[in-house]
Amino acid sequence: MAGRRRPPEDALGVGFTHESFESGGSKTFPTAEAIADYSKKINNTVTFTDRARIVPDLSNLKGWRAENDAAFAWALTEKGEWKMKLGVTNQYDNDPPVGIKNLDTYYYLNAVRGF
Repeated sequence: MAGRRRPPEDALGVGFTHESFESGGSKTFPTAEAIADYSKKINNTVTFTDRARIVPDLSNLKGWRAENDAAFAWALTEKGEWKMKLGVTNQYDNDPPVGIKNLDTYYYLNAVRGF
């Protein structure tokens, strides 16, 4: 329905991941995926969201990744089409390539338009 937002969804799935490296190598492997979403409306203009995602490598149980994105969004317009979003994303790789850190953290501030 137009103007109605879907609630967050938890999900499970399976698939394949393909990784390409600057050195020219690549690998493809089977993965699973588990996602948990949380959303809480703080008041009429502010919403908190959190999404956790785990992706295990099914061919190498040491090889799993996890990602978490947490953010506050402030409505900038009366109907909430435009929002200001402030958040942090953490990406953890349990078995990264040699010379790569396990954890990457990103902070962001975005203007977002909903459709």
